[in-house]
Amino acid sequence: MSWMSALAETYDSCSKDRKTLHDKVPLVPICHTLNNMHITVSIDGNGHFIGSEVIPKDEQPTIIPCTESSAGRTSGLSPHPLDDKMIYLASGLHLRINNKRIEDNSEAFSLYVSLLKNWINADPTNIKIRAVLSYIESGTLIDDLVATGSIVLNDQGFIASKDECPNAPLFEKAKVPKEQEDAFIRWSVDVGDGRAETWNDPSMYSSWTSYFLSTQDYRGLCYITGDDVPLAKNHPSKIRNAGDGCKLISSNDNSGFTYRGRLETPEQAYGIGYGVSQKAHSALRWLIGRQGYYSGNLCIVTWSIGGEDVSNPADMDYDMFSVEDDDAYTNEKAAKLLNNRIRGYNSQIIDKKIHIMAMDSSQSAKGRLSISLYDTRLGEDFVGRLESWQEICAWKHDYVSVKDEDGKKRKITFIGAPLPRDIAQTAYGVNADDKLIASTIRRLLPCIIDGIRIPRDIVDSVVRRACNPVSMEEWEWKKCLSIACSVYKGYKQGGYNMTLEKERRSRDYLYGRLLAIAHLMESSALKSAEESRQTTATRYMQRFSEYPYSTWKEIELALVPYAARLGTIAGYYQHKISEIMDMFEGDDFRDNRKLSGEFLLAYHCQIEDHFRKNDEDETEVN
Repeated sequence: MSWMSALAETYDSCSKDRKTLHDKVPLVPICHTLNNMHITVSIDGNGHFIGSEVIPKDEQPTIIPCTESSAGRTSGLSPHPLDDKMIYLASGLHLRINNKRIEDNSEAFSLYVSLLKNWINADPTNIKIRAVLSYIESGTLIDDLVATGSIVLNDQGFIASKDECPNAPLFEKAKVPKEQEDAFIRWSVDVGDGRAETWNDPSMYSSWTSYFLSTQDYRGLCYITGDDVPLAKNHPSKIRNAGDGCKLISSNDNSGFTYRGRLETPEQAYGIGYGVSQKAHSALRWLIGRQGYYSGNLCIVTWSIGGEDVSNPADMDYDMFSVEDDDAYTNEKAAKLLNNRIRGYNSQIIDKKIHIMAMDSSQSAKGRLSISLYDTRLGEDFVGRLESWQEICAWKHDYVSVKDEDGKKRKITFIGAPLPRDIAQTAYGVNADDKLIASTIRRLLPCIIDGIRIPRDIVDSVVRRACNPVSMEEWEWKKCLSIACSVYKGYKQGGYNMTLEKERRSRDYLYGRLLAIAHLMESSALKSAEESRQTTATRYMQRFSEYPYSTWKEIELALVPYAARLGTIAGYYQHKISEIMDMFEGDDFRDNRKLSGEFLLAYHCQIEDHFRKNDEDETEVN
């Protein structure tokens, strides 16, 4: 099944539930689109003005009827049939602006009126569109908007620019990005049916849909369904959000090489039914708004045909994997926890087919939207992949804060894999370019859903940054360290435990333990003296990772005065150091080659083991 047929089938399945029309991003009926509206104009059934209101930003997304060309318009004149910009609705708008911000809008107004009249001719009993036409032809729209304060004039009596009046309601309340005349208007028509809001009236949806489909005479073979149906000439934009101008399907470049070079006309390149295109794009827009994940221009969405909740591999819920901070987790205990919670959340889709889709564009709001990943698999397999990823990368993290129901933040400790975005930011820094972060997330997706190994360059970057604690604040480095442990463990396909492996005798692991003990020993001495600064082990960590044997000598010498300061307590740490050094085999200790990321796992585990034992000892004393 192609991505388009899957989305069209999703639309057919989910549009039966009328509640989807009232979602934050609604499942828009075919022949309609979602657009941000800035002004509501209220009239009665005879076309007499009642009032107007500037719409707050969070209430602006509105379902409006559209033509095939207006739904995908990027330039040129192509009016929507009912709700649109002032350039289409206000006769003589250009005469109300004194600095030639717009050209003569007579043609735009004429096109709008003609389209509205054609709709009325097809549905002569529709009182609401008759009322809108009557009001528009009266030519009082701008004066009425000024009288009710929705539009502000300058001292010369012209529509004020943003520079002249930055505090105008359309800028202050509606956040219109350019000028006042760029505002979109929607209609509320009171005819006594209790449904004055045309954008929430199902009879208006069906009236326009019925008329517009009757005008479609360009027919051909639909490559998606195999049927002879009206074909789409233009395909919708506004896929990722209401301001998105990027398109998934477009062949309007008749001077470049979108299709030229192999074919003479775009119709020879593909044929997609108008209904299928409308359904697929509407379903995709709804799914993205409901359960999509964004990173820069990258958008990732997972879904099932029936619309059930599905985990997004790029955006798992950290709170779902939260644990008590003082719990010790073996790999087996962690796997049981992760599997239970992942399967619990995805219980409804185990026997369904799951679709995963990633889209990206080189620009944020125009151009082409490319599909960089599309995959389908059975729910059982999909859930199994999520479980496997969480298991092999499972580590203990404490850098996340979540909001409670009352809006207050609380810090949690969780077991599992970090999000791809956190891995990308750990590898390249929180200030890395958005395109680099998005590219890294895209490269990590196959690791999650296909089980391939994490790319070596990403692993090396994460480990390299974790070895340099002096370059970041303590909280950031601790986050970096736990993520590095997750990534390296995942790269090695989960071959390490989350608790200290006291019997592991590999060189890199033992060196990591030594560095941790040196850090703990100096930290203890500094704490007793009420000093707050980085330890020698922390300052030398990067060099230690490159040359462990030679650097250890310097760290060990630096511990001498701290041992004297600690007195008998120093014996505990010195015993630990001797115990670990005795575990080196052959000439491993004198091997001065660079350490792998394994030493970070040992370092982290040794630190965790130390503090866990201290907590247990305090509990026994109490």
